Amino acid sequence: MVFEQFLIFMRAEPFEPFIARTVDGREYWLRHRHPEEFNVSEGGLTMSVNFPGGQYEVLDMSLIISLKTISPANPRQFTG
Repeated sequence: MVFEQFLIFMRAEPFEPFIARTVDGREYWLRHRHPEEFNVSEGGLTMSVNFPGGQYEVLDMSLIISLKTISPANPRQFTG
């Protein structure tokens, strides 16, 4: 995944929740643009996804193969 493509999703106005899928099929639902949910390194090589309870995972951006916007049927599932 090209970092610039990821930035388009990340900086969209208004922000739309999206799914980042990795080469091994894992999906990361990015519901908010807040740093509390996900961060991208300055050089764009890695992304950290933060989970409830203080856990986080660091991903190599080159392992992300697709991005997909989400239009929730129930918008309340994306609040909080």
